Amino acid sequence: MNWFTNRGVRAKVLSAIAVAGIAMIAMTFGALKGLSDANDTTRKVTAKSAQFAALSDIRDGITDTLSALSDDKRVTADKNVMAAIERYRAGAAPARATKAETVATAMKAYQTVRDAEMIPAANAGRVDLYVQIAAAKGTPQIVKAQDLVDELQAAEFAEAEQWRADAQNNYESSRMMMIGAAVLGLLGAFGVGLWVTALVVRPLRRVADVLGAVAGGDLSHRVEVTSTDEVGIMAEALNKATESMRTTVQTMDHTASSLAASAGELTGVSAQIASGTGEASDQANLVAAAAEQVSRNVQTVAAGADEMGLSIREIAQNASEAAKVASQAVMAAESTNQAVARLGESSTEIGNVVKVITSIAEQTNLLALNATIEAARAGEAGKGFAVVANEVKDLAQETARATEDISRRVEAIQADTTGAVAAIGEISQIISRINDYQLTIASAVEEQTATTNEMNRSVSEAATGSVEIATNVSTVAAATQTTSLNVAEAQRAASDLSRMSSEMRALVARFKI
Repeated sequence: MNWFTNRGVRAKVLSAIAVAGIAMIAMTFGALKGLSDANDTTRKVTAKSAQFAALSDIRDGITDTLSALSDDKRVTADKNVMAAIERYRAGAAPARATKAETVATAMKAYQTVRDAEMIPAANAGRVDLYVQIAAAKGTPQIVKAQDLVDELQAAEFAEAEQWRADAQNNYESSRMMMIGAAVLGLLGAFGVGLWVTALVVRPLRRVADVLGAVAGGDLSHRVEVTSTDEVGIMAEALNKATESMRTTVQTMDHTASSLAASAGELTGVSAQIASGTGEASDQANLVAAAAEQVSRNVQTVAAGADEMGLSIREIAQNASEAAKVASQAVMAAESTNQAVARLGESSTEIGNVVKVITSIAEQTNLLALNATIEAARAGEAGKGFAVVANEVKDLAQETARATEDISRRVEAIQADTTGAVAAIGEISQIISRINDYQLTIASAVEEQTATTNEMNRSVSEAATGSVEIATNVSTVAAATQTTSLNVAEAQRAASDLSRMSSEMRALVARFKI
């Protein structure tokens, strides 16, 4: 059964045709056998007709022999009887041929008696003798011959009847065999056809059902066909195609889910980056503004330091002139002692102010260094710039106040020096000491001048650095804005990606896996 099930569709269809062909062969065999039997019967009947004709000729010949009155008729009748007997004996069976030979012997015996005794008696006019001889010798031979002919004719009729019955039986047998072969062939062909149809149609229906389910998006069905014929191969190919589609759809579903999750994460990260870049941009703008303010303040401090340098140089020049005046003051009055003392105190205070200025310069350098460090860290936190800017501002203000104090002190020194000049004549004794003081002041002023120059250089460098810081921070702010634009593009791309993943999942949802 499995062997036939695994045969191809063509072999299965040909099997039904083969059954019908076998039935046709059986019918043809029966028909040929019937025709052969009919031919044999016809041949036998034809031969039997000749035998019947020969027997009829024998019977007619005997009658002609008995009724012939002339010698010619008797000779003709005798020849006809013998010829008819010979024809019959040639086609008869051995037993019947023997009987035909006996008929010939009886007729010859009759002819001998007739020619030798009966005709001479009749010619002699001896009717009684003729009747006596005929009754004693001639008639028995005729009766014997006729009886044998009757037996032969009865046997021939019986055989002909048997042939007819056999022919009828052969006809019935052939007819029944042909009808049986036709019925069996039709039933066999119909049964095999139904079987083959079931073997082909049922798997095809299952294949059609699965194809209909696949067309409707249901990929969970399989064709349960185990045969290896064309239908089984097609079903196996459909199962493999369905499994491949199922795997593809599952992969698409997983990919769409992962894509949606990644798009969501990308959207969240983009939002965070956008928020961070916005804050960074704001902070960078604030830092840029603060850096510009620091730059302006440092430039203001540098300008103040330059002015202070000019003032110190004027102080040095005035101190030199005072020393010259003191060297010329050979006569000093005691009344200028206090003025000179105040001049010394003012000089001392000038020294203190100069120290303050020196301290301010050092702190300004430190603050400039801190500003540089804070500029390097501006990408992480920009608040330090505000603190440094405030400190620089305070120092600049303190430097301005110190400069004003120096101006006042210098004016006091100038006033005291004027008083000292007036009383110089009275302080000749201490002129040498005043000269020493003036030299000391000149030396200190020279040192302060060098310090002030160094401070000016440092402040100038700080101003240049603050300008560079402001420029770099502005560049950072511009880059941050560009990053914000790129992040916005990334958010739009993430939105498109999320939409496409949703569309993909909607397509996948149409399939049943």
